[in-house]
Amino acid sequence: MIEKLKSGAYRVRLYHHGRYVGSETFRRKTDAVLYARTQTVKLATGLWVASTESAATVGEWMTAWQEGWMSLKPSTVTRYKGLLDNQVLSTWRLKPLTAVAPSEVRAWAARLVSTASVSTAGNALGLLRQSLDAVVAEGHLARNPADKVRLPKLARSEPAPLTHAQLWSLVEAARDERDKVLLLVLGYGGMRWSEVVALRIGD
Repeated sequence: MIEKLKSGAYRVRLYHHGRYVGSETFRRKTDAVLYARTQTVKLATGLWVASTESAATVGEWMTAWQEGWMSLKPSTVTRYKGLLDNQVLSTWRLKPLTAVAPSEVRAWAARLVSTASVSTAGNALGLLRQSLDAVVAEGHLARNPADKVRLPKLARSEPAPLTHAQLWSLVEAARDERDKVLLLVLGYGGMRWSEVVALRIGD
């Protein structure tokens, strides 16, 4: 619904299933008509979000979101807060919720993998995804921009075993005879450390 105000401006009042959901005011009628059409489509497809609700930043939202952590274990809360302070909010604190793009989340996740452990990067991404899931559940975002973002796969480094010469140089450098034998067993047996220390004379 578009109505002309006494000031000459045009107000668009939006309704969905007979319920008033919001309004915007424009100086030109053409802008009001275009806005009404696009928002009507978004309402019909479930992509509409109230502008006043979506204006909050990620940092503001997460401050409120943390109030729901009361049921979590203290150790979990401490871990979550550490991730928020060190990995998440340092990048996203001032970003408006509606301005978070999947491409930005993907680039951020890639940087985390290169600067922190894969475990830390995965936990930080998971925490951001959880918080944005809550935004969607509250109706402040239509979709979660972190929903389909996955950590990049790191290229696995090839093993670099010692050469025969390197292994024997190491053996010769060992002073204790038992250490020499241990190095040879490790070098040629391909055994894990836990398997080697479990060996007995009878073996």
